[in-house]
Amino acid sequence: MVLALEYDCIRIFRRVVKHRRVYTMAAEDILFWFHVSIVVFCSVYEMNNGIIRGFIIVSQVLGAALYRYAFGRFFVKYISKILLFVLKPLKKLYGFIKIKVQGAFKRIKSSLAERAGAKKRLEEGEGTKKRPAEGVGAKKRLAESAGQKEKTSARAKKKRSHGGKAGVRNMLGGGAEHGKRGKDAV
Repeated sequence: MVLALEYDCIRIFRRVVKHRRVYTMAAEDILFWFHVSIVVFCSVYEMNNGIIRGFIIVSQVLGAALYRYAFGRFFVKYISKILLFVLKPLKKLYGFIKIKVQGAFKRIKSSLAERAGAKKRLEEGEGTKKRPAEGVGAKKRLAESAGQKEKTSARAKKKRSHGGKAGVRNMLGGGAEHGKRGKDAV
């Protein structure tokens, strides 16, 4: 009966910890039966001088069946439920901690990579280069930005000459009533 209880512990373990591969369960079974064979052999050798008799085999089989159907089903079912109930919050806590730790490692890794890149740029001399306004193409960039300013000022002058939206409406013949809001709007 003790050996059947040991196998039920393996069954409980299988219910609590999901096995993805069949060969892991097969390895568990092989190890269990190897253990059982050693225990049975040693007990028969000690008690009966190694002589295997029919009543020993019948008592082993009947003991295992009696345990399985009288106690084993309930033991496996309820102990598994209790363990799953206890371990469920712990699994969620583990998942939460795992996510936080992975995020911290990613931030650390990115900051180290950023520092290494900055250090590499300094070693290559990129940090000693002149600013863009002081470089060779500074006059060209300044001329381009001045041209953009002239374009925007020309647009502003056009808007002012037409009077904005209301001025455009007046030019199209819409009159002042298009600009009204509220009860008087057409």
